[in-house]
Amino acid sequence: MNDHTTHAFLTDGGFEFRGGAWHRVPFNLGELATVDDFIDRIFVPSRLVWFRSQAITERAQAILSGSSERYEIQTPDDRDYYTITRKADGMKLSVNTFQKLAKTWEVDRDKAGAPYECETLELAFSKFQAMFQIKFGYNRGQQGVYILERHRKGIGRRNGETDEALIIPPKGMEPFKPNVADLYFFRELTKEEKRKPRLVAVDKNSAYPTAASIKLGLVDYDHRIRPAFEGMAGFYKITTNHRSDPLLPPILPALNGRPGWYDAPVLRLLSELNIPFQIEEAYIFARQSAVLDKWARTLREQAQALGDKREDKLLRKIIKTTANATVGAFSAEPKPGTSRWYYRPDWRNAIISEHCARVYRDLLSASERGFHPVAIYNDALYFVCGEESVLTLPFLADERLSRKYKLVGVYDVSSRAAKKLFSAEHKNLPHEIAPYAITAN
Repeated sequence: MNDHTTHAFLTDGGFEFRGGAWHRVPFNLGELATVDDFIDRIFVPSRLVWFRSQAITERAQAILSGSSERYEIQTPDDRDYYTITRKADGMKLSVNTFQKLAKTWEVDRDKAGAPYECETLELAFSKFQAMFQIKFGYNRGQQGVYILERHRKGIGRRNGETDEALIIPPKGMEPFKPNVADLYFFRELTKEEKRKPRLVAVDKNSAYPTAASIKLGLVDYDHRIRPAFEGMAGFYKITTNHRSDPLLPPILPALNGRPGWYDAPVLRLLSELNIPFQIEEAYIFARQSAVLDKWARTLREQAQALGDKREDKLLRKIIKTTANATVGAFSAEPKPGTSRWYYRPDWRNAIISEHCARVYRDLLSASERGFHPVAIYNDALYFVCGEESVLTLPFLADERLSRKYKLVGVYDVSSRAAKKLFSAEHKNLPHEIAPYAITAN
């Protein structure tokens, strides 16, 4: 695929693609006798063909497992795409595998659970490519890294030195490997909350791109025993006697006075709230910089500039999932014998910790007015409210908070779908209950 990848879709109803206008033509796999017959029907150089159902994908893969006279068929190690090269001129086509189909649920369906139309997908994918000037194969982490590559020049550079942000610390990343958990929180409803009829869901805008603008560690770090906290990026082992409010997510998950390792954003939050703590030991960077600020601002600004068209809503979702996957990619350790400049689990952990700290500050503001979350899934927050109090929820009514959050939906709190959210089963993601909203954004 190149930077001008076009997209076509093979569905149970036919073959759809753009050729000036949008085309939908009949397509019967059973009528194609050979591998070459099948590829001839779908081949356009630099095209990516998406199979939209399991049945279509399995039948197409069975055909592609045969031998071809005119094409060379290659399956990559990650088994996301077949790359098909025309032997006569070296031109290429790509098609997704079933494994890839299973990974694309985030962009395949809208909030109501309905599959996006192929034309809507094509419009969103094409806009994404033009917006960030990259190819689109929907490998979320890889795409995010491509965007990051375009914004990394000059990061951390001083006096003509090598770009310091691109240097993996010589001591390695071993102390930072333990992954900080995403923000999950589920609790039982109080007696008063059980009498309230509505569950309200709000979503934090550009959660990770906002958090990624903080200063992150550069070059190398030192191991220190009982240092004072001076706000520098690093990983700190602390003790404290602080006990969290049971109606709020814990600032220090499962710590309760025992030593635990936390990133600088958590210690900044403790300091702001005047919660005493003792640092037992730490890995502290000598330098820090807002390494990812330009990348993060680009993602935020592009998402905020989108309108309310169906393809724009999908594109906003693609930008969000790409950003989240990029943060996750920082902790993907390279294979032995290889290296990645963006293998920075310390950056991943600091960004997630900063996001959690920002949400906690907002929750404290809401709790002062009597609103406490009953469930949190990363950047999706859920509250129970009375009929009248829905409109007074600070995340919707307070000007400062409403700029950072948007309404996702209002649900009947007694519904089976809403109750799933309180089960603390993390596999029950918010998208599962989205179709049951009474009102939705």
